Amino acid sequence: MSEPEEEFEEVGAWAFKSDLSLAQMLAALGAQGRWQWSERDSDYWGDYLSAWAYDDCARVRIFEEDDFFVVDLLFESSAADAAEKWQAFQDEIMTGVLPALGARDVAETESYG
Repeated sequence: MSEPEEEFEEVGAWAFKSDLSLAQMLAALGAQGRWQWSERDSDYWGDYLSAWAYDDCARVRIFEEDDFFVVDLLFESSAADAAEKWQAFQDEIMTGVLPALGARDVAETESYG
């Protein structure tokens, strides 16, 4: 009997500025068709956007903090190619999601993952 694959878990986050509101971001991301985005709210996060990718092993959340936004990532997988999928997920955020939001002044920040 083979041993189960070890769980691969990573988090990441980037702060950015945008002239769009969360509602406008939701429309822009929906038009992109990359993932199915939802607008949510919670006592902790307030209003935020979220989506799942890669067969639900990758979560992205976008929320507002003071005068900037944060895109926050959580990735968990036991697949053999998990490290490659994590890299592809980050690449999609940087080359697809953030440009669609008109993101500027993008800087890595602490993850809430």
